[in-house]
Amino acid sequence: MVSIILDCLASGMTHEQILHSYPTLEKEDIFAALTYAALLAKEEFSPISLLPDGIFTDPIHEQKADVAGVQC
Repeated sequence: MVSIILDCLASGMTHEQILHSYPTLEKEDIFAALTYAALLAKEEFSPISLLPDGIFTDPIHEQKADVAGVQC
């Protein structure tokens, strides 16, 4: 339903028009869809360090991954 709400908004429909077209929705649902879309659209930057043995470390998330043999 999030994509439907976003499509409606992108096409220029007002909140009132969306609520009229989809009577099971409430105004809070539209704001929830926008909040979710904004969360998905945010970019996250994580600095990584590549160690000589092909392992990279992500100090923010404290994760390690083996990228030996992976071509970019």
